[in-house]
Amino acid sequence: MPIAPSDYLTAASRLINDFQELVCADVPLVAISIFFALPPEGAAPRSEIVKQAAKEVSSGAVSRAFSLLAGLDKTRKAESKITPLVEFYPDPKDRRHQLVQLTPKGREVRGEMLDRASRRGVVAC
Repeated sequence: MPIAPSDYLTAASRLINDFQELVCADVPLVAISIFFALPPEGAAPRSEIVKQAAKEVSSGAVSRAFSLLAGLDKTRKAESKITPLVEFYPDPKDRRHQLVQLTPKGREVRGEMLDRASRRGVVAC
């Protein structure tokens, strides 16, 4: 039986609401998208994530989203900064490039999101 488009929209809306509930109420959609583009374990080249995300939004929006996810957003007051969900470090193969990975808190949030999706019967990609 095919899944109705409205079911996908409902699942996506719940995913966004869950993420905002767990992390911060005003997390932009691009930050949520970047968060789920990262591998659950290990690191990815930051440039590859930026390249993929920049197809949909400006590179400035991607940069702000990374800053927010890393807890480095200078536009937020201290009490509204989030616990870092991602961290960056130099690529050992080419120190001019950065790798990005989930922090332990990021893995915890991702796990909770997958648990919530599973309880609702949503298949995770």
